[in-house]
Amino acid sequence: MRRQFLLVFFTFLFIIPSNIIAQGETNPFELVFRLDSIEITTPSKAPVQFTTDNPFDIVRVTVLDPEVRQKAQLEQEKAIKLEEADDEDRIQFILLMSSLAFLVFLFTLFRGFIRKSIRAFYSDNLLRQFKRDMRIGIDLPYILLFFNYLLNLSIFVFFKFKEYRLPDYNLYLQFFILFGSIVLVHFGKQLLLNFTAFLLPIQKEIGLYNFTIVVFAAVFGILIIPFNVVVLYGPADSVDLVQNSLIGLFVLMLIFRCLRALYLSSRFLLLNKFHFLLYICSVEIAPVMILIRLIF
Repeated sequence: MRRQFLLVFFTFLFIIPSNIIAQGETNPFELVFRLDSIEITTPSKAPVQFTTDNPFDIVRVTVLDPEVRQKAQLEQEKAIKLEEADDEDRIQFILLMSSLAFLVFLFTLFRGFIRKSIRAFYSDNLLRQFKRDMRIGIDLPYILLFFNYLLNLSIFVFFKFKEYRLPDYNLYLQFFILFGSIVLVHFGKQLLLNFTAFLLPIQKEIGLYNFTIVVFAAVFGILIIPFNVVVLYGPADSVDLVQNSLIGLFVLMLIFRCLRALYLSSRFLLLNKFHFLLYICSVEIAPVMILIRLIF
């Protein structure tokens, strides 16, 4: 009897474990719930990988739920916009501070040349006198003032036409491309003027006109700085008014410069109307059209 009881008991112990439900593959004590394990009948697109804001959370969660996916995408877009806004603010500050620092440098070392440029802007006689005082070419202070004009004009154009920037490109690279394009257009015009003076006996008039361009650029390069400050850090509702005012001022200065150029070329205008028309189209209008094409 005892032997039969032991046989039945051990047989029972051998059979029972195969029917007992053990712990499954999912760990009920897992701290991070894996959404991958949820079977969804109509998943939308591919899973999105994201992390939480907790810096100590190192677990990446694969999201298939549409609501969680949309929230994750909105967070990613918000982070990208914040990063772009930071880059925009940073390049604004760097360019404006560089412009102001360069202006302080010019006023510290070349205050007399700046006064001469302002006086030559109003008086044609003083412009001729200052041109005669220069022995060869154009003095270095005027070249630096012209560079100040190119820099501030590039800053204005870069922030005026934001919608024409190339997406997903470095802002600094785009600014240097724009700056190089503006420099190339102005330098190309100077070369064209010098080539015209080489072909025709108008070296004196071309020299005066080159100096006129430099003087007008030096004055406008100083005037544009307050406008740039207001455009970058002024009230948002006044930006369009300030930008349009600066464009209007630039057009008026160009018209005034053209009138001064006509006065310089008055003795050629009456005798060589056709050649003067060719000059206006190739030297004056063409560079402006090329610059507008580069901007847009």
